Amino acid sequence: QARRLALSEPAARLVRQSVHLIDDDMRRSPMASDLFLQILKRQQRAADTLRAMHELGVLGAYLPEFGETTCLVQYDIYHVYTVDEHTLVGLEKLEGLHGADPSSSMRGMYDELERKDLLFLGMLLHDVGKSRRTEHISEGLAMGRSLCARLSLSEVDTRFVLFLIENHQEMVIISQRRDLDDYKMIADFAGRFANTEWLKALYLLSYGDLSSVAADAWTEWQGALLWELYHKTKEQLESGLKAMEDRQHARQIADAHLTSMKGLWSPQQVEAFDEHVRQLPPRYLVTYDLTQVERHLSYVRCLAEGGIELEFIEHADHTELVVGAQDQGHLLGKICGVLAVNDINILRADVQTRDDDIVIDTFQVTDIDGTPALPQWKKDRVIATLPDVIAGDVEVAALFDKYSSNWGKRTEQPVREPEVLFENKVSDRYTVVDVEATDGVGLLYTLTHSLGDFGLDIHMAIINTVVDRVSDAFYVVDGEGRKIVNYDTLETIRTKLLEDLHRQNTA
Repeated sequence: QARRLALSEPAARLVRQSVHLIDDDMRRSPMASDLFLQILKRQQRAADTLRAMHELGVLGAYLPEFGETTCLVQYDIYHVYTVDEHTLVGLEKLEGLHGADPSSSMRGMYDELERKDLLFLGMLLHDVGKSRRTEHISEGLAMGRSLCARLSLSEVDTRFVLFLIENHQEMVIISQRRDLDDYKMIADFAGRFANTEWLKALYLLSYGDLSSVAADAWTEWQGALLWELYHKTKEQLESGLKAMEDRQHARQIADAHLTSMKGLWSPQQVEAFDEHVRQLPPRYLVTYDLTQVERHLSYVRCLAEGGIELEFIEHADHTELVVGAQDQGHLLGKICGVLAVNDINILRADVQTRDDDIVIDTFQVTDIDGTPALPQWKKDRVIATLPDVIAGDVEVAALFDKYSSNWGKRTEQPVREPEVLFENKVSDRYTVVDVEATDGVGLLYTLTHSLGDFGLDIHMAIINTVVDRVSDAFYVVDGEGRKIVNYDTLETIRTKLLEDLHRQNTA
């Protein structure tokens, strides 16, 4: 490793023949432990060395916890590699950051991280619990605790490694399924970290884990969400605050916007801006910049005359669709239905409802094959169809009946058992409905329509689709604007959603 040399074939053969000499005494040997930790501490070629050790049988013999993952298949389309290969690729992705663009934020964070050895050990052990075929994080923690003791790690270092094992999925899940403008959620998440070093390590491990699932698993969109969560959590940690004042923060942003437009806006425009932001939740001004707010204001003025407003805006990695309309039952479901019948894939949806029931819905979408830009004919068809659907002149169900003849032509995917979970602690205002399911045509329409049948108001929808797996989160309240806390009501909603999902999977 230190001299960048490869083993000769005779030397490699001798190592393979001697693997049986690695016994419990050697695994507990302080000298062996020190040598292994030195491999992790060296700045370069740690990943290459660990791969070579694995191929020769040494790594699995010395760390039986990792050895049990050898050739362990993960039975889903999402994971391309076996568990051991996924882990080794993740280590290579992390070490590859050393040679990344010096100006990149991830390269800078990797260079700043003091304990890369513990990051590498956390990456090496993050999935070892999968060999037990049960809940892999709790099993992995038990195995990791035993291994850290065998390596004679200090209590502080052991806590660091176990923290990475326990939380290795959390940043990806939260960044893709939670409202990143919810300061309470950010504050609660920040409370898990002992210091910013732990946060940097978990961010880097999340990158290594996600980018090693498949060759194209890491996307700019996922990277942007993960970076946003890291940045906001870091600010929270460094501020030392447990909660942020939402209204005060929003007011500061509003004042900054007004200052930048001083002399350019008329008093009427300033008044309209103030009125607009007062009727929306604080996260609105955190989520949207001044250009977007001005665009939304133009929609509001036009909506005073009735109808709807919609616009497609192209970005590098997606197309943004903004819809302005008066709120009504099943509004989000109707929009999702029209997008579905036009083979438009929804990556993310943000729902903003003013106090006067004007709704501004923003969707990040791609074409069905993942192309960021939509064909013009699809845009034209949405523009022509959506107003009639919202007005009630055309039923979404009729569009689906007409379109469903094409569904059988699609490649069938294995169907995973859907899950519906409720979370009432993550947000002060909303009940969060989490749905895990196999992706399918019109899935989001099915979910939003079912929630609408219960009279639930969807304030935000976070949509995430990776390969065949959908992980959606809906922030909802009941018809009176309250969280849903009654157990029987939640179970009724769960049963209905699961029935609808099963019906869609078997259609």
